[in-house]
Amino acid sequence: MIAQFSLNAEDKESAEARNARYNKLKEQIGGYYGIESPWKGADDVDLEATLFELMNAEVSIWQLHDNLTDRNDDDNAREAVAVGTWLHEVILKTASKALSRLRAHPNPRLVQFLIAQLKAYPYIWADEEYGDLLPNLQKLQKTRKKRNDGD
Repeated sequence: MIAQFSLNAEDKESAEARNARYNKLKEQIGGYYGIESPWKGADDVDLEATLFELMNAEVSIWQLHDNLTDRNDDDNAREAVAVGTWLHEVILKTASKALSRLRAHPNPRLVQFLIAQLKAYPYIWADEEYGDLLPNLQKLQKTRKKRNDGD
């Protein structure tokens, strides 16, 4: 089960506690590779691996930004946000490509990870070009769950 992760933690949370949350999320993403994927085609395997590598990098950028902010290193924190914003755009674009593959060839764990990652993103992106991505992934997840519950 994937733990829900939120970057909107209490202000009083220590840097160590936040880092522990980031590390736990990175462990969950890294642990995905120990599970056999339902996707077997080379293109699908590459797409799936790319998404997980991007998500792991994004969590690292979030952690770096928090650590720089804690150190009052505003210039570098802004750079981390810029890198994170670009990286998130790549994730959205790649996840959008994956959506059609997910409809044709279910991969429930990937859907679950994508939903968790998109919900954890600390900035507003839902009004952008990919604003329908999260609702479409959630709809796909519910549809698959209903089918599995009905079997």
